[in-house]
Amino acid sequence: MKGLGIFSIAIFAIFFYMGIAHADSRIVVYLAHPPKDLITALEREAKNMSLDGAINQMEALNPNYTSQKLLKSSLRSYFTPPLSGLVALYSGYMAMSDTDGLITFPLRHGSPKIYVALTPDVKVVTIKGNTFSHREFISDPNVPAQLFSFEMKQDEKKIWYWDVQEIPVPADKKINPLTLVILTYPKNIVVPQGHIMASENTQLILPRLYLVSRSNCEDALLRSIDTRRYFEPVMIQEQKSSDFCIQKMITNL
Repeated sequence: MKGLGIFSIAIFAIFFYMGIAHADSRIVVYLAHPPKDLITALEREAKNMSLDGAINQMEALNPNYTSQKLLKSSLRSYFTPPLSGLVALYSGYMAMSDTDGLITFPLRHGSPKIYVALTPDVKVVTIKGNTFSHREFISDPNVPAQLFSFEMKQDEKKIWYWDVQEIPVPADKKINPLTLVILTYPKNIVVPQGHIMASENTQLILPRLYLVSRSNCEDALLRSIDTRRYFEPVMIQEQKSSDFCIQKMITNL
């Protein structure tokens, strides 16, 4: 918990230093590259899975490519993909992760709880025209889905923390309105579970999610084309208010 506390303080320190002004309440999610210990564990797992074949193919190439250092570097590149360009949906809005991995939405509910779903596509159940009643997970083994519950709680010492747990996808496939959906294959993102240090704030700042791959991301982007017309893009206005202060505001609340 100590390390997580330092991480949480660091996040808020960054927001203070940059002078990012939030006149509106937001949901803030950061996609990040996994920490060193997780990369090491993934490397170990990869050697026993599909990436092992890729390594064997590399070893069959010119001897210049078979050095241990280059093999290790190539393997690590699988787990440090670009953070930008992933599409997310929440409460009638659509947003895309930026180069820092930031995904942000206007906060549209008051509960200290939110669900995060990872799936490359969703079904929009329409009422009329571009008006829809709800979203659903797709009943297709080629469109996998993973669902997590994020709930902010206090322990006996009044310390805030996130309780993060994976939960089953509902049998009726309906997506709860309090769900932030990231359109990607579940294997591409690692969601840390358990109790993660947090701070009470007007912004709903979720723990970082680790992007370890962009496998089939192009497929997810293509799938989102038909969905986009039902969602309003998040519009962020940025202006420099001083030499050390950047002001960012969501303009379409």
